[in-house]
Amino acid sequence: DHGEGFREHGRTEHDNVIYEEGLRVPWVLFGPGIPSDGQVIEGLRQHIDLLPTVADALGFETRGSTLVGKSVLSSKGHEELFYSCWYTNFCMAHRKGTDKTIFHYRRRKAQRFDLGSDPFERKNLARSKGIDPEIIDKLKAWKRGVNLRYEAHLKQRKKRFVTTTSPSPQKPLKVSFGDTIE
Repeated sequence: DHGEGFREHGRTEHDNVIYEEGLRVPWVLFGPGIPSDGQVIEGLRQHIDLLPTVADALGFETRGSTLVGKSVLSSKGHEELFYSCWYTNFCMAHRKGTDKTIFHYRRRKAQRFDLGSDPFERKNLARSKGIDPEIIDKLKAWKRGVNLRYEAHLKQRKKRFVTTTSPSPQKPLKVSFGDTIE
């Protein structure tokens, strides 16, 4: 599901923990089609890889789908990963290889870490290596794209399941907000 923050970076819980303690979670696979030699699967992975992995393990193909996840059993992973905090305009992060950039909007300055040499994100490299403005632009574009996909999906669901016609109750109720309900 997700990790949890215990003030490692001044944040608690999980909604807005954009650091590795909130993002990295163990993923144990067991069953038919899963290698049983205890190997660690390399590459950049994320939760959206679960469905393609299960389909792959069961021998199903996901042709014609819009899945953005990749099976951990048959791919090298993602070239880059994008993350977002739960609250709007709170924080986002980008990872490519071991390089991770965290954008905090106007809440604080952006941060940069090398997870290969600093897996606990203790040494902010923003001053020494700088922040690539293209990464920030890429994060913003990614977030716009995600929001557009959600809005389109929501619009489709509303069109299918929400009516603007008031229902005709079979037994009308008179509701009083006093001590009783009639």
